[in-house]
Amino acid sequence: MAPIVQTHNITVFLNEAGRAEITPAAINNGTTDNCGALNYSLDITSFSCKDIGQNQVKLTAIDASGNSASAPAIVTVTGTCDEEPPPPGGVDPMKFLYILILLPGLLPFPLPLA
Repeated sequence: MAPIVQTHNITVFLNEAGRAEITPAAINNGTTDNCGALNYSLDITSFSCKDIGQNQVKLTAIDASGNSASAPAIVTVTGTCDEEPPPPGGVDPMKFLYILILLPGLLPFPLPLA
């Protein structure tokens, strides 16, 4: 017999880096099974600025006999994201290009070309 998955909706707040993480325990609301211990998983555990608002996640429970069941829950992501996080490596290529285009006209000396 498959587990009976019970979930509840939650609200998470983005941290100062614009991220939030959740675990199955945050969504689980009393899932039961007649085979004892259960293993839980979520299809989505990480949220960022692009996820502000309501997001559906799926909690899955698997019992010792391999039976599984899933149920949805809503994760409402809140927070503020004033600007995009820096790209990997820390330099936005478009901003770098913009500086290269404008900088030569602003300097009192010519820039050496590579």
